[in-house]
Amino acid sequence: NVDARQKMADASCLAGMAFANAFLGVCHSMAHKLGAFHHLPHGIANALLISLVVEYNSAECPAKMGTFSQYQYPHTRARYAECARFVGIQAQDDEEACEIVKDRLSWKDAGQGYMLDGFPRNLFQAQQLDKFADIDICLNIDVDESLLMDRICGRRMCACGESYHVSTLQGSETCAKCGGKLYQRPDDVPETVKTRLSTYKSQTAPLIEYYKSQGKLYSVTSGEGSPDDVFVQICAILDKFLND
Repeated sequence: NVDARQKMADASCLAGMAFANAFLGVCHSMAHKLGAFHHLPHGIANALLISLVVEYNSAECPAKMGTFSQYQYPHTRARYAECARFVGIQAQDDEEACEIVKDRLSWKDAGQGYMLDGFPRNLFQAQQLDKFADIDICLNIDVDESLLMDRICGRRMCACGESYHVSTLQGSETCAKCGGKLYQRPDDVPETVKTRLSTYKSQTAPLIEYYKSQGKLYSVTSGEGSPDDVFVQICAILDKFLND
């Protein structure tokens, strides 16, 4: 089947181009070449190169563009930042955090509206945010501190992504979904949680008054209820705002 063979050849060519331009593909290729030259195990060669490839790709003005265009302009820094936040790595300073958010809000999909979670965290970030974004609502979920401690410190995670609370595990230490061993995140131990709450009181809590003075603060008073209860109240607030 000549037509099928041609389509397979075209697909293989496109896949090769994509892999060559992807940062994992570049790192993998260099690991083969340099690893063979310096007689390094393939895994070690990849580990030595990956941070350099990430640094090269995260430039705002890359020295070399890919074979084919992907976006209006590169968004690699914002995307790397999203990955970093997912694994618990925060921006180095407020200015960097603001630039990351500013870049992300410039994407086309944010033009239809967006929700920010975890930003802003202090007055400086909120004031900078006001310079490049229009914030309609600030939601404040009221929860007793002792309940927060219980919820966070009792959380157990699985590598597959499932999350549990010790009150529902009945002593089990394995994931009901995949059978993997459950663990407690370093951020969820009591000492760390107390530090995080202290930071919240000194840096983030002032935002309540900041957005209240602008008439943008809406409080969810059922924060101590079930997730469904909180969701219902949040939806009611948003519906009221949209319909007013």
